[in-house]
Amino acid sequence: MLKFQSWQAILRYGAMLEAPRDRRGLENLLGFALGLDIVASLAAIGAALAFLPLARDLFEWPEAVAEFAPWFLICIPFIMQATPNGALRLFDRVDVLAAQHALNAVFRLVGVGAAVALDGGALHIAAAWFTASVLSGAWVFAVFAREMRRRRLRPRFETPWLRAGTRFPGVWRFLLLTNAASTVQLSVSHLTTMLVGARLGAEAAGAFEIARQFAASIAKPARVLGPLVLPDLSRLTARGEWQALARFLVRQLWTTALAALIFAAVLFAVLDPLVAHVYGPEMARHAPLFQLLTAGALIGALGFALEPAYLAANRAGSALAIQSAAAALYLPLALLLADRSGVTGVGVAILAHAALYHGALGVAGRSMLGKAQGVAGVDT
Repeated sequence: MLKFQSWQAILRYGAMLEAPRDRRGLENLLGFALGLDIVASLAAIGAALAFLPLARDLFEWPEAVAEFAPWFLICIPFIMQATPNGALRLFDRVDVLAAQHALNAVFRLVGVGAAVALDGGALHIAAAWFTASVLSGAWVFAVFAREMRRRRLRPRFETPWLRAGTRFPGVWRFLLLTNAASTVQLSVSHLTTMLVGARLGAEAAGAFEIARQFAASIAKPARVLGPLVLPDLSRLTARGEWQALARFLVRQLWTTALAALIFAAVLFAVLDPLVAHVYGPEMARHAPLFQLLTAGALIGALGFALEPAYLAANRAGSALAIQSAAAALYLPLALLLADRSGVTGVGVAILAHAALYHGALGVAGRSMLGKAQGVAGVDT
């Protein structure tokens, strides 16, 4: 649930360094971010190693899986890959990241398919997941290195961490807030699976996780667009073009809403038989859960540019406050509805959380843009 997000700093500050063509500054930014990634990967591996004995007993892992778990942690740097991710987005090499997602999915599908065909167990599925993460992540690192050579750039480790705030004003606060927001967001999704398992049992947790991944895959194309627009939004705010930012957000919301409504109408018409056909008749009784989680995911896709707009406007703290408040309301609601309505009640809580969070982002964002446009008008 803890995933370092230095790629957001690369997009935010890299876009600001592009205008004056500050190559040295960009190289220092990449070196600074890469150093953070190395430390974060080592810290994550250390924390995971310390947690493994508890996890083995808590989740009742088979002996073979428990023995493989320490080796699985090797894939953490390949999953994190924050600096290559941010640099490739900044360089408009989104095709590489799209291909990486596709490769990862194909590798997982082939590996899991082979495990099932050969009557493999949880260990073989974990090995397939590990292999897919390492191979797809290594490919991103390789393309990143090639792109850096092509642009004659190299990461420079010349910025001491204590002076990073002077070289890149506000970077430590930005990193703290964006990573805290990421942790809260991941906690809502992954912690919910753990809570469902603890409250309702393994079967309910499995059904919830399948529905969650289905909903996430449905909304993935729109959600991927969020990081893609961050550099452009950062350029707009750096130039003080707040009206252009507001026009973009309004246009994006209306366009995405229309597309989401059409897509939802078609999807919900066939969702129940689709769930039964793809996941088996035993999952058909969880069709309402699929509907609720999919609706929540579509709400998130609708506002895919809202969070990047907050980051571009240097309002990461406001986004974190809204996210934390929504999560604080969600968790007790999820527990209450889980006890009353089972896993379907958790789906209701997920939908309510999505509506509350993105609605609050929109309302607060409108106020933020109004104030910014007023200040810009006075300055001009």
